[in-house]
Amino acid sequence: DIVRLREDGDYDFLGRRDHQIKSRGYRIELGEIEAALNAHPAVLVGVAVAVPHPEWGSAVIAFVVPRDGQSLSERELRRHVVARLPRYMIPARMEIIRELPRTSTGKIDRRRLAQEAASGSLG
Repeated sequence: DIVRLREDGDYDFLGRRDHQIKSRGYRIELGEIEAALNAHPAVLVGVAVAVPHPEWGSAVIAFVVPRDGQSLSERELRRHVVARLPRYMIPARMEIIRELPRTSTGKIDRRRLAQEAASGSLG
């Protein structure tokens, strides 16, 4: 866990360094969701991120880049994931995009994805 010590001596919870989140009272490993996304034959890469949700704590948003020449609908992808994951792990939203944002070192920029998902600027 990543925390910040406040002046009054209490701690603020800022997040986690791993990819485990809590949503609707369940602990969810984002890697399990990504494995289900990436098991679809038309998916080149799938990434799951968490965004703040007022009632659930966190909501999972999935971003998927299809393989070249493959068509993929959100509905088809949702059916695929529903068949592989418990209901509480199903992403609240699935976005099919052309490419994922990358850091300067070429890694997937999960922080930027989460920020853009929360602001609604992707998709």
